[in-house]
Parts: sequence; C-alpha cells; structure tokens
Amino acid sequence: MHATLQQEEAVQRLTERMKAVLGPFVLRRLKSEVASQLTAKQQHEQVVEMTQQQTQMYHKAVQDLRGKIGAKATGVFAWCLVTVNMLSHQI
Repeated sequence: MHATLQQEEAVQRLTERMKAVLGPFVLRRLKSEVASQLTAKQQHEQVVEMTQQQTQMYHKAVQDLRGKIGAKATGVFAWCLVTVNMLSHQI
C-alpha cells in the first residue's frame, strides 16, 4: 500500500512538529565529555541451551561446511562466522 501525497505531507508535518516540540529536551554530548560520569562497563555471560530448531540448523551447517571446506584453515574461520551468526539469530 503506497501512501498518497497528502499522507506523506501529513507525516512530514507531524515529524517537523515533533522535532520542534522535543528539540529542547534532546541533549547530544560526546562520549569524551561524559565518560568520566559513566559507571564501569559490566559484562555478563549467560549460557543457554539451543532450541531444537537451532540444534538442527547447527548440525546441518556443520555437515555442509565439512563437505565444502574440509580441514582448510580459511574454511575453519568461515565455519566459525557462520556458526556465530546462526546461533545469535533469534528464531
């Protein structure tokens, strides 16, 4: 469904109005200006089980890549990238 010219103009007017209203409340600062005020970065690692679909995808990817790349070093790197992308993808 395509927006009509009137709808596009209405959206543009609304956008400009929102910018005008919210503008005074938006504060942009550089990280270098606020870094000393930030708390230390915290990292938490949580291990979770793969879903059944993720496990199936993982095993299929391993089989496919083993067939295509064998034991080549560059292939191992490619396999790692594919695996990380696949496992971090939410299904």
